[in-house]
Amino acid sequence: MNTTIEEQVETKIIHFMNDAMAKSIFRSKELRTTVSKFLSGVTHIPSNVIARSVFMGGEIPKRNMEEKGKTSDVIIKVSEDTYIIVEFNRSYAKHLFEKNATYAYSILLSKIHPKPVFYPKIILVNIDNFNSFSRKEPILKFESLDHHTSEHKLYTSYHVILANITNTNYNIDKEVRKFGTLLKENLTIEELVEKYEGDEEYMKIINKTKELIADEDFAIYYDIDEAHESDKQDAYETGYDSGYDNGQSKGKQEERLAIAKNLLDLNFSVQDIMKATKLNQKDIMNL
Repeated sequence: MNTTIEEQVETKIIHFMNDAMAKSIFRSKELRTTVSKFLSGVTHIPSNVIARSVFMGGEIPKRNMEEKGKTSDVIIKVSEDTYIIVEFNRSYAKHLFEKNATYAYSILLSKIHPKPVFYPKIILVNIDNFNSFSRKEPILKFESLDHHTSEHKLYTSYHVILANITNTNYNIDKEVRKFGTLLKENLTIEELVEKYEGDEEYMKIINKTKELIADEDFAIYYDIDEAHESDKQDAYETGYDSGYDNGQSKGKQEERLAIAKNLLDLNFSVQDIMKATKLNQKDIMNL
């Protein structure tokens, strides 16, 4: 028996830490209030200030023409001297946090001006779908100080550990606990509606999620990330340290090329296709 599009959407398992889903939720103007309250609870910047901030894509400025491009998940310009970077870490990989920290420092270095001396503040929020630190706290905080301006916290890193988010032995902001609990859900739209029915604010998130999943272009990105996650898990379980890339076969490469061809036909940019498929520019331009 064939199912309708509506039924397929209602019964699809939703992973909020899916790369496409997480970015869409955090960048959504309709959900800005809820996202801002969550980030405020983590960073202690007032939620109304975050809500008025500029939410951008993840392009990090290059310091020179030769530097390789870097892309973060979400960058929020709170003011000229304060930036928040949000990274969604769905599964652990070697050097993951070093890479995220490098992105944060790249923005820091690009914003420092010697005359007059101007030191911006960079806040990195890692949302971790694992507990690599083996700690019980829901939120960990790390800080880095400049030697010449010891009172100025140039760089602060927070880790929101979703595995610990419901641990009530630690007193964290209720909005962080509530939103973090949603991010770790693996439920269908039907089940999410049943769980959050009556909660007007969170039903906005569920309705936005349903709208996204029903969009054909978005669904391509969502399914690509689900396939990537499955590949990474397979690679991990078979003993590969370096994850996704080492787990690829010739068939997987051909599949990615086919996906890239479809995305080109849908007029997606080469840069977006590179990020979605992990192919290089040459491979895509040769299609």
